[in-house]
Amino acid sequence: MRAVSRLIGVILFAALILCAPSSKAGACGGDLLDAAQRLPDDVDLFVIVQNAGSHRTSEAGPALAALMQAIFSEGDTFKMWSTLAAQLGVSEEEAFDSLLGRRVAVAVRGMWTDEPRWALLSEVDRTTERRLRRRLPVAPRQIVAGRTVHSVEKGRYELIVERAGDCNVILVAPADGASLFDDIAPTLDRGQRRPLSDTEAFRELRAQRVDDRRRRSDVLIYMRLPEDEKGWFGGLLWRDGLGVNASLIARQKNLPPSIEPWRIHDWRAMSQDALLCVLERRPNLQEEAKGVDPAVFSGLPWLMPDPQLLATLGERHAVIAHRSKLGGLAITAGVEMRDINAGAPFGDAMMRSLVIGLSQMLGQGAWAFDFDGLFPEAMRVVSISDGEAVDLPVIGGERLELAWTYRADRAGDGKRGWMFGGVDRNVVARTADAVAVEPQRPDMERTGSWLSLGMVKPAEILEAIRETGLPIPAPAEALRWISYMGWQAEVVQDEKKAAPGADDRHIKGFVRFRLTNTSD
Repeated sequence: MRAVSRLIGVILFAALILCAPSSKAGACGGDLLDAAQRLPDDVDLFVIVQNAGSHRTSEAGPALAALMQAIFSEGDTFKMWSTLAAQLGVSEEEAFDSLLGRRVAVAVRGMWTDEPRWALLSEVDRTTERRLRRRLPVAPRQIVAGRTVHSVEKGRYELIVERAGDCNVILVAPADGASLFDDIAPTLDRGQRRPLSDTEAFRELRAQRVDDRRRRSDVLIYMRLPEDEKGWFGGLLWRDGLGVNASLIARQKNLPPSIEPWRIHDWRAMSQDALLCVLERRPNLQEEAKGVDPAVFSGLPWLMPDPQLLATLGERHAVIAHRSKLGGLAITAGVEMRDINAGAPFGDAMMRSLVIGLSQMLGQGAWAFDFDGLFPEAMRVVSISDGEAVDLPVIGGERLELAWTYRADRAGDGKRGWMFGGVDRNVVARTADAVAVEPQRPDMERTGSWLSLGMVKPAEILEAIRETGLPIPAPAEALRWISYMGWQAEVVQDEKKAAPGADDRHIKGFVRFRLTNTSD
């Protein structure tokens, strides 16, 4: 599921551009996907946004503008725009409006290498095109593919302005990584011989855009996965009040041969009143553990995974965070067990080893009783600090304890269930009890071959951490503008039968961001 996490990050970036402040000018014409005709088919990442200007005065506009400013207020990106604005003789806001307000695309080649190359294409009006030609100095190499190359920020970036019919297109890229720039420049007015738009992935994305037409998506994302993962992800974004939504589609050649469906109830039960809840399927946990070098655990042998415990685990794991009454965050972890009665002795042994190890590391003299799997659904609580306070701000500096328990899945055979553990016994008990309760609504019974279900409330997490007195890095302050983010990804069957021997399944998903209301 690393690819899902990567795509969510790209979606957040695209959401920022979607509602960034800009002019109300429309795109030069054509469909959202047409810009892919100007890109070679070996591009690894492609993000395109059109009609960004129409969102300037939207309900979400102020929050996204503030978020974008918080993220990009420092670093090369901000400096480049500041320098470009000065060279054009306009304010930074005016430069952003005139250069990104119609249709803008970002492409990256070599995304999974040590030297990725990126380029930005944007459609601008005639006034902006003339100002660029008049104000920007010519770059040292002057001409590429018969086009004048202009210099930005003392030669760090290169820029070409191209008149393509009724459109004026600008191409910008770093001067020290010009290979992608040089491949795009000759075909700005006519398109590539082997364009990204002709790939199988893009044909599928085009079909999805037709299906999603009623949502009026203004953003498209395409990302090719690393070679060892063999596949691609795509997404379409649209705005809904203070929310930004994305529908996802993906192809991966290494999908598990079979995925057991499970109810969405488990995730929704765990996420009640939570600030974070991620429930994912991880089918190869035992194999992954076998591949870990034992040297990783040198000095911390009590963290070494027990093969006997791993053999009892199911395919799902969860991480949940709540506000703790003790202060800060209460983190709870959950792992699925095929048989809680058979797995509880190994779970208790692991927790005993963990308690002893933490106690020694913290210089405490806690004594850990081995519960030996007795009465699995009883709460186990062990103090690590031996009655004395331990300075761990995440739980308010109170006495440190570990609590854990087991719960059977009432919808199953009575054996399968969950092991939950954390630092707040009340939160652990509440989470475990919620999973054990039967769903009360029909929609909670929905099953799916889920790969990942998640939600997070970044603004509230930031506030909970701030209450502990811990320092918060400046970039993390931008999280205060995101009130909620949720996602789901599942494996579904293709509508059309695949060719013999080909996988006829794909990944389908959805992501939603909700932004903080700046008027509150």
